[in-house]
Amino acid sequence: MSIKPLKILWICSWYPNDEDEFRGDFIMRHALALAAKMEFSIFHFVEKASKNEVQEFELQNINGSFVTIGYNKSNNKFLSFKAQWDFYNQQLRNYIARSGKPDLVHLHIPWKAGLVVRYWLKKYKIPYVVSEHYGIYNQHTTDNFFKKSVFVKKYIAKIFQSASQVITVSKSLGEEIKLIFKVNYKTISNVVDTSNFYFENITVKDEFSFLHISNMYEIKNTNKIIEAFAMAYEKDNSLRLKLVGATPNNIIAQILNLACKKAITIIGEIPYKEVSELMKQHHAFVLFSDWETQSCVTLEALCTGRPVITSAVGGVQELITPQNGLLVAAGNIKKLASVMLNMKNNFHEYNLEQIAADAQKKYSYNQVANQFMETYKEVLTR
Repeated sequence: MSIKPLKILWICSWYPNDEDEFRGDFIMRHALALAAKMEFSIFHFVEKASKNEVQEFELQNINGSFVTIGYNKSNNKFLSFKAQWDFYNQQLRNYIARSGKPDLVHLHIPWKAGLVVRYWLKKYKIPYVVSEHYGIYNQHTTDNFFKKSVFVKKYIAKIFQSASQVITVSKSLGEEIKLIFKVNYKTISNVVDTSNFYFENITVKDEFSFLHISNMYEIKNTNKIIEAFAMAYEKDNSLRLKLVGATPNNIIAQILNLACKKAITIIGEIPYKEVSELMKQHHAFVLFSDWETQSCVTLEALCTGRPVITSAVGGVQELITPQNGLLVAAGNIKKLASVMLNMKNNFHEYNLEQIAADAQKKYSYNQVANQFMETYKEVLTR
């Protein structure tokens, strides 16, 4: 007897779109991982857009899985909310007319799309699971949960508490959510495209190069990485640092004022494929954030076989062992400089190929997609 395929619908509060190609790109990679295993549909709504339209397209030429994105120009909060509500409900009606009622909805990031998903649970009896990627449940982030309005906090709580399963990308994030909302969770990591991020050997010759990739926001402490690098460079001028992801004026000014400015390179945003090539060209990856929910770039570095230096915070510290990197207390610039020198001097002790193999077992498309499918089946058989 054939097994009826599951009808899964993803509702994403964040997803790459024409207005912002990087917003929620980690969710898109989750989608690509699952699409290799099963067909499903994705809905996403873009507020305050430059146009009013609805787009539907296949998920990166993978047959059977479709993405539908609605755009709305209104800056009026009420009209924008109504447009979002109407969009999601119309898309659900279209889905039901075409395929029947979905077995399960997978909500990515509770606010704001979770409002309509919770309504569907009540009206249509469609259960849902919720994945949280957004690290706002602590005091480190500027726009954290505790600064939200009473209304927003109330409904985020209801969205979590009505879900059949809460999923987080790290244990750290899961524990924060459990503490606030009194819900249990399971962890399913972010995912890495291991067809791009894979092991290539690198040796130390005349120079030792560190790579840092981020949006350069204040919480990322790029300025402190530069300061620590300058201190380390004073003791070893074979060190090099490349910064990728943004080119803020304050960071550029800081570099230009340093004696080691020629040892530091900064470039803007680059395509995902080029990130993998850069990883292979550098010896180690460095991150020094005040907080990280998990860190996709750290996963990518590990899958490439590159050891990582990172601050011991949030979900990123869960990724690091003595075999694949070094941890340093957040904000301790002198210690970071020391650890950078330590990494260079002991680089020969890291088994780069083993670092890549261990990471790919955990964070590949196949591994993470299987965890999603197992979760769906568990929820639907309860």
